[in-house]
Amino acid sequence: MLGRLHHLVLDCPDPRNLAGFYARLLGQPITYDSDDFVVVAENETSSGLAFQRAPGHRRPTWPSPAVPQQMHLDIMVEDIGEATLGVL
Repeated sequence: MLGRLHHLVLDCPDPRNLAGFYARLLGQPITYDSDDFVVVAENETSSGLAFQRAPGHRRPTWPSPAVPQQMHLDIMVEDIGEATLGVL
């Protein structure tokens, strides 16, 4: 294994508000909290959902492609060179 899923990161205008919603919905705590980045996970070392402030964010209009969905995966790796060999 070259890496592990760290977080699924969602762009949003208000990370604390959206994280609070998902924390209540999933019954999980907020394990990291700053003005621009908030994490909801089972504990401080497990993967979870992260919410990242995105200035000028426009909410997705799914299923319409007018404004696409906005998220990315954070993957933790020991060696970036080895993990991206043949990709970059």
